[in-house]
Amino acid sequence: MIPRGALVLASVLVLLPPPAVASLAPDDASDLAASLEVLARGVDAVAATRAAEIYARPGYDAADLAEFFSGFFDDHPCTDPLFQSLSAAALTTPSEETRERLQEALASALVASIDATLRTHLPDGLGPALASDPALFEDLRSSLWLLADLAWQGEELSIASRRGSSARLARLIAAHPEVLRKEATISVVTQPRVAALRAQLFKVLRDLPRPFDRESFVADAGFPGPYAEIVRRHGVLVLENNGFDARQLDAIDQVLTAIPASLHRITHVSQYDFLGTRPGGEPEVPIRGSPGVNLFATRVGERHDEPFPPETGPRPVRTFCAMLQHEINHGVDELTITHDPRLARRRDELIARAGSDPLQYLRSNLPVGFYRDNPQELFASIANVYLSDTVRTLELALAALDEGRVEPLHQFLWFADVYSQGTDSTLFFHQDEECNYSAYPVRLRRDGAGRIDRIVWPGGDRRFQLDRDGNVVP
Repeated sequence: MIPRGALVLASVLVLLPPPAVASLAPDDASDLAASLEVLARGVDAVAATRAAEIYARPGYDAADLAEFFSGFFDDHPCTDPLFQSLSAAALTTPSEETRERLQEALASALVASIDATLRTHLPDGLGPALASDPALFEDLRSSLWLLADLAWQGEELSIASRRGSSARLARLIAAHPEVLRKEATISVVTQPRVAALRAQLFKVLRDLPRPFDRESFVADAGFPGPYAEIVRRHGVLVLENNGFDARQLDAIDQVLTAIPASLHRITHVSQYDFLGTRPGGEPEVPIRGSPGVNLFATRVGERHDEPFPPETGPRPVRTFCAMLQHEINHGVDELTITHDPRLARRRDELIARAGSDPLQYLRSNLPVGFYRDNPQELFASIANVYLSDTVRTLELALAALDEGRVEPLHQFLWFADVYSQGTDSTLFFHQDEECNYSAYPVRLRRDGAGRIDRIVWPGGDRRFQLDRDGNVVP
C-alpha cells in the first residue's frame, strides 16, 4: 500500500512542467541573427553595437547563447568577416562576464558545426566539395580559425569546455582516420584544401587543453614516429602533410633541443607548399593559434649558406638549418625581447648606433640600411652566425673592434645577454656541415648595473671596459 502523502507528491511531480529550454527572447534572437547576417558581409558599427548589447544582457548565460549560435550556424556559414567580428567580441569585450559567456557558447557551437560539416562530407570526398563550393570552404576555414582564436587566447574559456571540445574533436578524428590522422598523407591534387584544414584542426587540438597533454595529443591525432617524439620532447607539432624527410625532422629536433624553450613560444613548424597553396604560393589556410614558424621545403643536403663574411674563410651552413634557427629566433625576439623593456630599448639603441652601414653589423652581407628599415630582423639575423659557430662570431666581433668598429661586439653581447636569461652564464653553439648542433654553457661576469663585462669560454677569457651607458670602451 502506498502512503497517501506519497501519492500527493507523485501527482505534483507529474503535473510540474518540464524545465525551460535555455533560449534568447524571440525579439533578441531575431535582432541578433539580423545583426550577424549584416556582419557576415563586412564591418558594420551599428550591427556590432546591437549584437554587443544582446551578448551583455544580464539575464542570459552561456547556454542561452550556445543554443542560439548552434541554430545560427546550422543555417548560416561562418564567413571571414563574421569570424573576425565574433573573435573580437569574444576576446576583447571589456566585460569579463560577457567574454566568458561568448567564449563558452561559441566554442560549443563551433565544435558541433565543424564536427557536423566534416562528418557530412568526408565519406564522399571532402576535397572535391571544398573545391566546387567556395562558401563551404570559407565556412569550415573561418570556423576553425575562430575556434583557434578561442583555444589560444580565450582566457575565460573553462577547463571543462576545453576538455569537452578536445574530446569531441578526438572522436571526430577517430571516426575518419584515413583522412584526419597525421599518419595519413593527403593528396593536395585530388583532395585540395584538406591537408591545410587538417593542419589547422591539429593546431586547435593542441591549443585547447590546459595544460597540453602531449601523450593524449599523439594518440588522438595519430602522430607517428619522429613526429610523435618531437611533440613529446618539445610540445611542437610538425605540420607539413608528412613532406619532410628524416634529415629535416632530425634537424628540427636538434634546433629545438639547442634553443631553450623558455626563450620562445613556438608550438608548430609548418611547410605550406606541402599543405597546398594557391597560385602564387599563398597558403590556403594560414595556421592560426599559438605561435609557430613556416619553412621552405629545401632538403638538408640541397643547399648551403655562407653566413660569415668571405674574408673569414668558408664556413658553410645547411640552408634548411639556417632558415630554421633564423625563424625560431624571430620567436625569441617576439617573446623575450619585445616583452622586456631593457632588451627592446637596447635593440633600438644598437640599430641607431650602427646606422645604415652593413659593416657595423655582425651580419654584414645585407644591403645598406637593411636593419634600419627592418629592425625586427636584427636578432634573427645575428642568430644565423651565433648559432652556427659562436666562438667564430665572437672572433669576428673582436676583429671588428681591432679595426675601430665596436658595434658588432655590442650586438654579440646583447645576443649573449638574451640567451643568458638574466643569469651569470649563457650558451655558445657549434654546428657542423650536416646540421648537427652542440650547445654548451659559458661563464659571464656582470658589472654593478648587471651588464656583461667578461666572458670566459673554452680557450678564451675576455674582459670589457664599459662606459656609463653600457657600451664597450675601445
